[in-house]
Amino acid sequence: MGAFSIRGFVRFLLPSFVVVAAASGAQAGRTVRLLDFDGTIVDDQSATSTWRTDWILARIDRMHSAMQVVPAQEAAPPTLSVSYRDYLRYANRLGRDGMINSLTPVPLDPDPVFRGRPRSFVPGWYQIDDSITFKRYEPTPRGTDYLVQDWQNAELRTRYMNASGSLPGPAPYDWRGPGFSLFHAGMSDPSTVGDTKIFTRRDPTDAGGQRLLDAWAAGGVIGHSRGVDGLGGATTVKWHSLVGGPESVLFSHGSRHLAADKAQVVQDEATALLHGPHDGTPGPHTLIAGEDDPANVDAVARIMAELSASGDFAYGITFVLLNASSDEAFKTARHRFRYSVFERGRARGATAEEIASWTAPVRARPSSSLRPACGGLFRFVRGQP
Repeated sequence: MGAFSIRGFVRFLLPSFVVVAAASGAQAGRTVRLLDFDGTIVDDQSATSTWRTDWILARIDRMHSAMQVVPAQEAAPPTLSVSYRDYLRYANRLGRDGMINSLTPVPLDPDPVFRGRPRSFVPGWYQIDDSITFKRYEPTPRGTDYLVQDWQNAELRTRYMNASGSLPGPAPYDWRGPGFSLFHAGMSDPSTVGDTKIFTRRDPTDAGGQRLLDAWAAGGVIGHSRGVDGLGGATTVKWHSLVGGPESVLFSHGSRHLAADKAQVVQDEATALLHGPHDGTPGPHTLIAGEDDPANVDAVARIMAELSASGDFAYGITFVLLNASSDEAFKTARHRFRYSVFERGRARGATAEEIASWTAPVRARPSSSLRPACGGLFRFVRGQP
């Protein structure tokens, strides 16, 4: 038998080492999921949606015109709660700044949870009032948050509407939005909770948002509501609350102010992912953003295209955009893919395999990508199982 050679032994083992390392399931980089809440994580506008966050409209009592308030208008409720879906349908018929608008009654979606809600209203008698319209999107002065209540009501609607089959619209009804599978994947393992983030026009407060996630975890909706990072530190979902300025501007569909803010969050998260403090996980990384508002989708797409063509971002991060807009809005969207991957400034459609990898439950990421493989390798060399 020839002399034993360490160098030859290593050369013999190296291919097996590579195979074992690849089979260990270690991820090449981090995946940050940055998702809008209303319309993306939850569905509040499709024909089969059961999530409802009320918009509270105010009756016009003082009109900036020579017209007088008619008795029927005075008899109408002083405030009226409508769903976001109803608001989108009738926004251009609402009054504004004390000026009445359309006087033709319109139907409202039925609500099986609150059966006493009006089934129709005259949109021209009502208008947005920043002091009350968006209260269900904010924490109350006492610190109470409406998110858990809205979810519990959505669960009741889902069960009733799917069981009855008597309401218009195809089944199944659900409150989960187009981006929920991405969010669910990010919350499936404690190691990825901290890389799951929300950017929204809501202001739930950290406690209010966390209460909802804790309720989802307790109810089996998501796997975890709190996690740990690669260094063993506790992590939670970060809520980027994009509030400020007139709320009627922030909440209007297609707000330039909000679109610019969301694009800035994407850039900030990309910078932090590439250059900020992290657990040492090697790249390349993936940054996925999900958004339903067409103006916000365009703004996020522009910043992703720009970043993917510049400097370290082009080689260190894969940028992905989920266009979660409604089917009607998607038909006229500038970007013809539901999932777009940006490479060197250009967008392509994601493959089915890529989408599955982003939406499937996450496997735990080991603290070191080599340690499990090495341990398994040398136990095998020693003849151990």
